Amino acid sequence: MMQYCPHCGGSHPRGTRCKCQPRKRRPTAADATRAEREPWRRRYGEAEYQRERQQAMERQRGLCKRCRCVCARKVGGRWMCADYGGEIHHEDALCDGGGHGKLALVCKSCHAILDARRRRSN
Repeated sequence: MMQYCPHCGGSHPRGTRCKCQPRKRRPTAADATRAEREPWRRRYGEAEYQRERQQAMERQRGLCKRCRCVCARKVGGRWMCADYGGEIHHEDALCDGGGHGKLALVCKSCHAILDARRRRSN
């Protein structure tokens, strides 16, 4: 089965890295302490988050909230965004005490803009 590459537009076998992508970086010492520094990250594995995430993608029909580009597709009854350039944005950031109640599907570039805006305001 082939997988779409959002970076170059080509395809490659599922489970492998596209040739256009560089190799993954080696883990650093800071990676080992990330869970202590950012305890909210473990909440991404919760069933509530997975359910709300699917609902957000269904509500937006796979389109970015800001620019309306396609950034998710329904595959086998589940919405997938990682292979299509989509990301899930928390309107109320977890690091600021927010929850999974207000999620939005956005493309990578829009998510970078939203996160930069949030960091500037803090």
